[in-house]
Amino acid sequence: FRTLDTVVTNMNRISDNLSAECLLKTMGALTMGAPGSAATGISAVKNFLVAQGLDTTRMIIADGSGVSRYNLTTVRGIMGILRMMHRNQALFPVFRNSLAAPGEHGSLMRGTTAERNLRAKTGTLRGASAFSGYVTSAGGKLLAFSIVMQNFGGNLRSYRQVQDNIGVFLSQWQK
Repeated sequence: FRTLDTVVTNMNRISDNLSAECLLKTMGALTMGAPGSAATGISAVKNFLVAQGLDTTRMIIADGSGVSRYNLTTVRGIMGILRMMHRNQALFPVFRNSLAAPGEHGSLMRGTTAERNLRAKTGTLRGASAFSGYVTSAGGKLLAFSIVMQNFGGNLRSYRQVQDNIGVFLSQWQK
């Protein structure tokens, strides 16, 4: 038996798409009755976000894992979720700790000023890369960030390096 925080941490840190799909369907079953489905899970997620005051009119959720090209949101939408999670002091420590730290599973930069305080989730599809999470600045402020790059061809590595460099920059910010 695994606890929800263990499932979410595993899902976020290693990008376990199967766990994400199962969690979405479980949320649907718990909120709208068994059997759970992607459709009922998506309704549960949107209802939760609306209840938290987020505007979901510019969000399209097609699956739980985020690998569908039909999933659409804005950086503003992602930032709204990050702010909402930060305001929830009961859930925030669990949520933040579920995000990967630099160097874990090769997902983020290592050996930088961000190493001990940046927590983020990456997302990658061909021609698109996202990097969103939290970092504590050198000035001691917790910052939420979201960087989404899309419509590019060629090597993903250079785009991910730019995202990592921004994460390091934010960790060094003195304000």
